[in-house]
Amino acid sequence: MSTICRSSELEVAGSAAPPFITTDLDLAAYLKTIGRRLIGTQPQGRFVTFHFEPSAGTAAQMYLTIRSDVRLIAATNGQLTTGWADLFGSPESSRSR
Repeated sequence: MSTICRSSELEVAGSAAPPFITTDLDLAAYLKTIGRRLIGTQPQGRFVTFHFEPSAGTAAQMYLTIRSDVRLIAATNGQLTTGWADLFGSPESSRSR
């Protein structure tokens, strides 16, 4: 297994809890946006694993629940969607209303 490429923000050395790891780019972007510390990255073939501080697991669970709920709402309206714009329209279309 290759070595994790450490983030410049690494300050979690010596932490007893394992890091939260994901290959989901959208989830990683969300976690970074809300201020969760990225410990490092690791190439995994065509994917990259993102290693976050252990506390990111709680925020990830909330994100995945919300994303699941959005897909469920869209499915009950007869269409399956994965984006907010598909459900609520783009900002341009809402201005014309």
